[in-house]
Amino acid sequence: MLGAKLPLPDECVDLVIAYLPEDRQALHGLVLAGRKLFQRAVPVLYRSPFALIDAHHGWNDHEKEKRYLILLALLLNSRINRTSGDCHCDNGPDTRVRSINPSTTTSTYFPQVHTPYTVDYLRFYTHQFPVNLWRPLTNLRSVSLTPLVVSEITGKTLAELQTEIAHSLIDYHPRDIRVLGQPIARTPILLQSIQHLHNLVRLELSEIAFGCKVEPILEFIRVHDAMHNTLREIKIKSPEEATLHYEPTHTQLVRIVQAMRNPQVVDARHWREAIMVLDQIPVDCLKTLLLGLAEMPPNQIATSEFLAQCVFLENVRMPVRDSQLFQWAVKARRKTALEGGPRHSMVPYYAAPFVGTTPSMAYLTSGPLSPWAHSYTDWLTGEEHFGPARLKSVELCGEDRVLIPVLKDAADAFRDSLEQIKGISLTLLMSRVTVNIMNTLSWSWPMEQLSVIDLEGEAALAFDLAVLQFCPRLTTLRLSLPPYLFSTSEDDKVLQGLTACMPQILLARRLLELELYGKWPLSDALLVEMGRTMPRLRRLYIGYCLGYTREGVQALLDGIDENGHGTSRLEWVAVSRWMVSPRMSNDSRIRYET
Repeated sequence: MLGAKLPLPDECVDLVIAYLPEDRQALHGLVLAGRKLFQRAVPVLYRSPFALIDAHHGWNDHEKEKRYLILLALLLNSRINRTSGDCHCDNGPDTRVRSINPSTTTSTYFPQVHTPYTVDYLRFYTHQFPVNLWRPLTNLRSVSLTPLVVSEITGKTLAELQTEIAHSLIDYHPRDIRVLGQPIARTPILLQSIQHLHNLVRLELSEIAFGCKVEPILEFIRVHDAMHNTLREIKIKSPEEATLHYEPTHTQLVRIVQAMRNPQVVDARHWREAIMVLDQIPVDCLKTLLLGLAEMPPNQIATSEFLAQCVFLENVRMPVRDSQLFQWAVKARRKTALEGGPRHSMVPYYAAPFVGTTPSMAYLTSGPLSPWAHSYTDWLTGEEHFGPARLKSVELCGEDRVLIPVLKDAADAFRDSLEQIKGISLTLLMSRVTVNIMNTLSWSWPMEQLSVIDLEGEAALAFDLAVLQFCPRLTTLRLSLPPYLFSTSEDDKVLQGLTACMPQILLARRLLELELYGKWPLSDALLVEMGRTMPRLRRLYIGYCLGYTREGVQALLDGIDENGHGTSRLEWVAVSRWMVSPRMSNDSRIRYET
């Protein structure tokens, strides 16, 4: 009834659904609410349903495989047999037929006698991220299937069945596919559908065996760019054994990135040796660069100069070896400030091919296709910030003597645009310096856009909590102390210093998530005050912190203010198992840490 008489226009409903792209339960509830909500929510729920199942942390591998099987059967069964004269109803599906949740495993959804589907779910499957369907395919014949599907899988080996299903998922409605992930060995399938992949934006390649031929995928990328010019994102996952063959592997794989006309997102988090060829990655239109953190950049690669050339870079994840990594950006910001503000310029010459040719709706029709998906609508306006990059997210890893200065420079240079700061310190126990003489990670200027601070190791220990007063929009704070801290008597002074500065954490009044890993000194009074001064707090992790008692945790959960009213909005709290009282053991918000 709510969905049938919903007074909101479709555009407003789409804005509401845009906040729920990964909330499977909320999307399924909207699908069942009525005709209008069904029509607006079902494309989002089924655009990447395997990813929704894989992202659920409450299911083990066996449970996920069962749900993969039922979802795969649903997608295959719901296809319209185009040879039989059936047609898809463009006026919307019949909402009297109950929608099937991609996580449902109840056998009633697959009765022994097959009932026809009135909704073409497979058409909504536009974000085909890589998924391992080997085990579900082995059990595919155990569920109810349509005669069309039975004819496709009869008499085929498992390898042939994998290829046949992959081809069916891609070739059913390739015009709408925006994300495509396949092992590199299945490149021939991509070549067969290349002329129909009009809106393909992201390509994810996996299972790249050492010594495999990359020429077929290079041909696919070049031909697709010549025909459609929509491919902007690439993700490469090399095999584990690739680390044993640096030279032949990384020189081959970098050719895949170079084959793209103008790569905008390069995701190489699972391509370990990508840092070895960093200077060979095209930078003209690069907005997101995600590298693995296991390998340090070689000395012969000038990482700082490379980043200085990326004028459109917004997100970077990489290991650092040079403490002067962002000095160029600091100098550029100061020079711009002296000149009286940022300079603007017309679209650079290398962006000209995008103007009037890139179908921006390919990025916007069905919502964001990935966390780093972008559109070129800003370039179509004819004006763009021309000069140093305006980073929005930095995730860096390195020794604390290098990492802390780099993070400080990033906070200085990108103070007007930075939204996330993440740092992981790699200092070893045997070589660590005395903690109290380390550099302090602090700043004294406002950072209006910063919403996430995530620090691990010595970087968290060096973080000055007083800077929280300069972060008015901070919603997530994660600090993880080094595991060896307080293992020696000389760390007593460090504990005293932490105890004295801990009340400054109350400066972050708009936090939604607070996670303190390690032996942070807390007190019952501080917990109670956190409940009063952080009214928006939803998640709290204090499993290994010191100094608080179960009474303090209970007072935090109750959230009683000075007038005797409950104020707590906490939805999730992780504490030590030894701090749980009988009353708290029945509280669904409590999580235990042994």
